[in-house]
Amino acid sequence: MENTYTYTARSVENPEKVVTFTLHDDRMSVDIGAPVEQIARAVADVAEDIEEIEEAHEPEKRAKVWLKPLAISLVERGTAPLRITDVEAHVHEDHLSLRSWMRLNGLRLAPLTLMAGRIDNPAAAVAFVDEVNARKKAFARGLPIFNFLNYWVTWLGAALSMVAVFAFWHRYSAASEPAM
Repeated sequence: MENTYTYTARSVENPEKVVTFTLHDDRMSVDIGAPVEQIARAVADVAEDIEEIEEAHEPEKRAKVWLKPLAISLVERGTAPLRITDVEAHVHEDHLSLRSWMRLNGLRLAPLTLMAGRIDNPAAAVAFVDEVNARKKAFARGLPIFNFLNYWVTWLGAALSMVAVFAFWHRYSAASEPAM
């Protein structure tokens, strides 16, 4: 059975903004939740849009209304769990900062801010950050000195350096050859 830990963060400024983080073994899932009131408003808005579009007989707009929930569903399915070793979590007083890295072909490409702001339960946030950091230590692989090889920028820089060395060597060797 998986070792799970779930934390739900709610914004102090806008209590309708809720994000649930679930740690399961060496991964973290992110679920952007919506309170029941917000879902009810969204359903009412879509129902009003449908009535207006059906009266206007505009098939293009009708398709857009039905594509909105489909697009949201596809985005949720496309967000795979994140590696816990890619997550950086910090809490200071009532401010929670949570970032992760987007990966491309297994290498880190760009940072992604998952949460940044004041939260309503700082004590639970501290416990969550402690759990994230404990799991990062438990699932860390390899020597930390080689972590720089985990970035696309490193490999791009190495490739450009090799091209520059080869170009310099080629130019130097061509200039040092005697002319016939």
